[in-house]
Amino acid sequence: ERELAPHPTLKPQAFLRHVVRAILPLGEGVVVDPFAGSGSTLAAAAHLGYESRGVEIDAQYVEIAKQAIPALSRLS
Repeated sequence: ERELAPHPTLKPQAFLRHVVRAILPLGEGVVVDPFAGSGSTLAAAAHLGYESRGVEIDAQYVEIAKQAIPALSRLS
């Protein structure tokens, strides 16, 4: 996963998917990540079929997230 989304505080997709499932009602809600980094939380939301919004001020990580979110969300 780190190869897809190089970020110093990257969390594993398996963990983030559990968090998203635990917090939101089944199939309802929007995930908002105000510190999106490389997009791993947004990728977990996408994998589970949730809409998401992220905010990131570092342009380098915005570019990484554009590539990483689709790739991470496709992981099994």
